[in-house]
Amino acid sequence: MVLFGTAIPYQGGYGHINEQWPSYWRGLFEQAGYKPFDLVRPRHWTDDTIHYWYRQNAFVYVSPRNERALALAQSAAGENGPALFDAVHPEKFQELASYQSIVLKRLLRRLPRWFLTRLRQKMRGEG
Repeated sequence: MVLFGTAIPYQGGYGHINEQWPSYWRGLFEQAGYKPFDLVRPRHWTDDTIHYWYRQNAFVYVSPRNERALALAQSAAGENGPALFDAVHPEKFQELASYQSIVLKRLLRRLPRWFLTRLRQKMRGEG
């Protein structure tokens, strides 16, 4: 049994070298014979005492060779049904799509052009 966490694309963070959608990792685990279970997220999705990236990114994979673990995972999954693996937590969406974030990105994109314009004006003695 493996508890696996993965950062989604554009999540950012320290030391992330291969941000992929969870379905990418799911495919690799399935190729290795593991069955996926979305056991953590349904229980903790709205628990704001846990950082959203843990609530968004945690999955359980079980080897069918471990019959006891497989039975426990299937029982725990219960009525969860098939997982929506590539879900983005609302807190991450708000972080990326907030007005402040969008405005700051626009400002940072325009800053180099503004700086060069002001520099040229100064060099010509215009300001």
